[in-house]
Amino acid sequence: SILATALAAVHQYRVDHQAELVAGFKELLSIPNVAADPAGLRRNANTLMEALEKRHFEALLLEVPGAPPVVYGERTVPGARHTFVFYAHYDGQPVTASEWQTPPFSPVMKSVNGEERIYARSAGDDKAAIFAQLTALDALEAAHIPLRSNIRFVWEGEEEAGSPHLEQILDAHRDLIHGDLWLV
Repeated sequence: SILATALAAVHQYRVDHQAELVAGFKELLSIPNVAADPAGLRRNANTLMEALEKRHFEALLLEVPGAPPVVYGERTVPGARHTFVFYAHYDGQPVTASEWQTPPFSPVMKSVNGEERIYARSAGDDKAAIFAQLTALDALEAAHIPLRSNIRFVWEGEEEAGSPHLEQILDAHRDLIHGDLWLV
């Protein structure tokens, strides 16, 4: 089946590129993303926009005054009958130094029950989702498995602050962000 082929391709890509993927994830995690730091959030948004452009997505920063940008990416597939929108957020919780044994934006590897894990601020919530989405695209491309649906990404930068501007941004760009299914 197509799904089984795609899953096998993604798994093999991860195995074949593990060192490169760990390095790339650490690089993303090293960019400070505290919700109260507009400069750090802008740097994250620009980095993510570049990552989408590298993967041949039309990428835009959707903005309203006083809010970090929403990173929007789209790839339209000729003949596609469906559009899937993937949501995630690139901002992170404030850093409380006493909670960290190592600097929060200096990712470190630790072995837990014989499994290597990356520890850094936002390693799970929510940069892991964004990195996984980008890696899945790379894996499908490497296996020459074409997308069959239109894909859109909506990655916001103020989820940890309660998303006070998300509705306004989505309303202002309703023509871009619609889809048959949102995956959160």
